[in-house]
Amino acid sequence: METMMAMMIVTIAISAFMTVFTYTNLEQSEPAEISTDFLDGLSIRNDRIIGLDKDYPEKESIRKGYDSMTVCIRTVGSIHDYQLELGKPTNGSDQIIKNGNIILTSESGERYAAVYEVIAFV
Repeated sequence: METMMAMMIVTIAISAFMTVFTYTNLEQSEPAEISTDFLDGLSIRNDRIIGLDKDYPEKESIRKGYDSMTVCIRTVGSIHDYQLELGKPTNGSDQIIKNGNIILTSESGERYAAVYEVIAFV
């Protein structure tokens, strides 16, 4: 009887150890990376930010498997206020956000500092 009880205790201990070991060593998926390669093709012409297809967020969402995607770019400073906003947010979805600064060039060669924010709803 004591031998049987000892074997059951060992079996339970080994099962608990293997469960914890397996759980802690599971591969966790990395969050999807947002591509911002499209920023290289942007410029300012006729007081507008151009160089990005208005359907880009929808096409990229389908390609990457996002629920939806938004892109917001605006120049900084008080002299000129150029903005580009594309895409629609999805309520109730998690978000992957990428933002930063870029330099936009106009057709006359002027350079404008701008900030961008790209949000993928997953």
